[in-house]
Parts: sequence; C-alpha cells; structure tokens
Amino acid sequence: MTTPPLSEQRSVVGADLDRFLDLSTDLFCVAGFDGYFRLLSPSWTALLGYSEQELTSRPCEEFVHVDDRAATAAELAGHIDAGAVSIRFVNRYRHQDGSYRTLSWNAAPDAERGVIYAVARCLDEQLDAARAIEESEALFRGAFEQSLVGMAVAEVTHPDDLAGDATDVQDQLAGRLPGLHREKRCIRPDGTTVSVSLSTTLVRGQQGAPSHLVTQVLDVTGQRAAAEALASTAAMLDGIVQNSQSLVYVKDLDGVYLLANRPFLEAFGVTEQDLIGRDDSWLDADLEPVWRVNDLRARDGAYRLQEWSGHGEDQRWYESVKFPLLDASGHPYATCGVSLEVTELTRQREEARKAGAFSAAVLAASPDAIVVHDLASGRLVYASRTAAGLPAHAAADADVHPDDRVRLQAALTACGDLEDEQVLQVRYRVLTETGAPRWLSRRLTAFRRGPDGRATEVLSVIRDVSEMVAAADQLQHDARHVVLRL
Repeated sequence: MTTPPLSEQRSVVGADLDRFLDLSTDLFCVAGFDGYFRLLSPSWTALLGYSEQELTSRPCEEFVHVDDRAATAAELAGHIDAGAVSIRFVNRYRHQDGSYRTLSWNAAPDAERGVIYAVARCLDEQLDAARAIEESEALFRGAFEQSLVGMAVAEVTHPDDLAGDATDVQDQLAGRLPGLHREKRCIRPDGTTVSVSLSTTLVRGQQGAPSHLVTQVLDVTGQRAAAEALASTAAMLDGIVQNSQSLVYVKDLDGVYLLANRPFLEAFGVTEQDLIGRDDSWLDADLEPVWRVNDLRARDGAYRLQEWSGHGEDQRWYESVKFPLLDASGHPYATCGVSLEVTELTRQREEARKAGAFSAAVLAASPDAIVVHDLASGRLVYASRTAAGLPAHAAADADVHPDDRVRLQAALTACGDLEDEQVLQVRYRVLTETGAPRWLSRRLTAFRRGPDGRATEVLSVIRDVSEMVAAADQLQHDARHVVLRL
C-alpha cells in the first residue's frame, strides 16, 4: 500500500482538526501576547453569544469579569515570563446578554511565536450541582437540628386528627397497613396550624416484632391553601355557570361535549350523563353540520352569531358568543359557547318587519297623505310618498291661504290636549305655485306624547278635496238658479 503525499496527509489532518474543533464543547483558542484572540473554536460563539469577529477584535480583558481581571493578568504575566503551563485557572467571562460564565483554563505559552495555546471548559453546570448539593445538605441538617425529638406525636397533632393517628398506628402494628400515606394538621409552637403530608413505614426487629415507625413529613400548607382556593374558585364559577339564564357549553376540538349547564340540559331535555361524551349528532343530526361549522370558526377567535334549534313550531332562536379555550401554551383545546334564547324577540322582530312592510304598502296605495309634525317647532318628522303630490303638506304659513291661517293654527294648538284616539278635522286652503287655491281636508290626532302627557307630535291624514268642494259649490249654484227660475 502506497503512502499518500505529505500535502494530502496535511490536508486530511487539517480537515480532521477542523471537524474536531467544530464538534468539541471545550473552548479551544490561540491568543497573542498582545492580549487579543487569534483563533477560536466555534464553541466560543455558542457559549458566549458573540460572533468570532467580536471576540477577536477586542482585548480579551474586556470580556473578563471586572473582579477577575487583576488575577487573570497576574496569572498570564507569570506564566509568560516563566514559560510555565497554567492548569485549572478559573475566571469569569461575560455573555452577550450581560450574564457571566465561569471557565477553568489550561494554557501553555509559546514564547518563540508570541502566542498562548489554551483550552477552557465551562464550570456552570458543575457549580450549580454543587450548590444544589450544599442546599440539600443544609436542609437535611436543619431538619434534624430543628426536629421534634423527645416530643410525643400527640403534642404537635391537631386535636381533630388524633383519632386518625391512633387508628393508623394500630393498623400498622397489626400488619393490616404496611405503609401509610396521608395528610393531617399539626400545631406549631406559635399556635398556628400547618398541613403536612405523612409517609410512614413500620420497621421490625430481628425477631419480626415491631421496633419503631419511620415517618417523613412534608409541609403542604401552601399546596393545600392553593388547592382550596382553586376549589373555591371552581365552585364559584360552577355556581355562576349553572345559575346563568344563558346556555353555557364546552366541546373539545372534535365536537364532543365536555360541559353543559342546567339551562342547556333543560332546553334540550337531556341529562348531563347522557350528553357528556357525545357530539351534536346525538342532539339533532340535521343541524349538526351547521353547529359544527360554527364551532370550527370559534377556534380562530371569539365571534357573535345567531343560531337555532328545533324545527317548525318548535324552532328556537339564540344569540350566541363562541370563543376558544386555550392551554398554557396558547393553543386551543376546546370551544365554549354562551347562548341566550331570543325566540320571542326574534318572532316580535319578524312580526314588526311584516307590520312595517304592510304599513308601507298601505301608505303607498293610499290616496291620502300621511304626515307627522313636531308641535313645538313645526318641523316635518315624516311624510308618506303621496304627500309629495299635495300642493303644500308642511302647513307653513306662507302656503296657507291668509283667511284660513288662524283656523289651522287653532286646530294644531288644540292637538296638544287631544286624548288617545280623539280626532280633530279641519278644512283649509293652500296656495299653489301659480297662486291658485286648493282645498285640503286634514284629520289630526296625537301621535307622540311628552312626560307631562301632552302631545308633542301630531299625525295628520290629508286629502285634496278641491274637486269635491268645486262640485259642492256647483250644486249650490245650480240649486239657486233652479229656485230663481221657479
């Protein structure tokens, strides 16, 4: 087998070295005697967050914790002067976010090249583990230093829990309860009560006879208080949901019911046991696709809509709000709906719509003009389309014949005291644009009243009776001529 050329060997070795530096979690570097990094492995950027350019363009000292700079400079100077290797020198380097990493160094100077070859390792995980061990040991020592040695269990047990202690001890001694796990209350020296979790094991002697009980005690006062507060909040929310007049319900993302309050169950005539775990196809197979689409839309955010249930005369309408329920990470895990029944309101709206359409049709077909005036200002509040065909429907003084103004104004003033369904009628003349008079017959009634009960708006039914008046005048004229001839 032939040996590769030296240039190829160096190329392979160089590639292997680069690969080694890329994968290593240790921090390899070459630094000049001038205090600047010359070469860094990629692990430096991963650990400290700075780019290679940032690390090599500034003095190494700038990254060292201010309290460690003097010791670092002394260590560096001493080993450069002596040409000695530095082993396990520790200092702290600043991360880009302002925190610090503790490093342990092994370094060797090369005076001929004026550089230092070094490798460092981050000690943070080791230091954290050491501190955790120290805290655990301190806690363990404190547990014994502050223990209740020499005191009877009954002295620190809440009176209401003593009977349970006695029963548990008897069961363990009799072999009926090999291990015990339960909660109880204890009394502190200051008289306050704490909740504790007990884990008790019976230890037997060489002959198998009970020797003593070993109990581990954990203070769970905080957890118990939090659990009670959570249970209280849950009970409060359940009370609100169950006693709400609205239908409240929760479905998972597959449309399966997880919760439904009492009004919902009563509206659909089902029990909670029957509903929970089922989807809408069980309630109404025909409407299930519609309800499902509404639920899917709620995943994207809260929205309002009108829904219905039932069919024909049994159909009921609801104003609903649907919204997603999110887990701790912000992702929806269910949808909630709150629906208020508005069946009667919906029917009233439909009846009002039909009545409005009927009234509009009647007004459009009627030859009479319908107008509404504000008594105080004389302002026209409403006028039917047929009113536009009248010579003057606004009853402005400029349009009313001078001889009829007093009579019309007296009628309008009297409208303020009209009783319900009482009607005034007045006939008067208005002048057209050419100055020719036209006769109008006007029926007035109170339309809207103020707080004092007086009419504030008056509804008028106006008809042009000019032809009828002209016909009546002609009849009278003809009658007079007949009498004269006789």
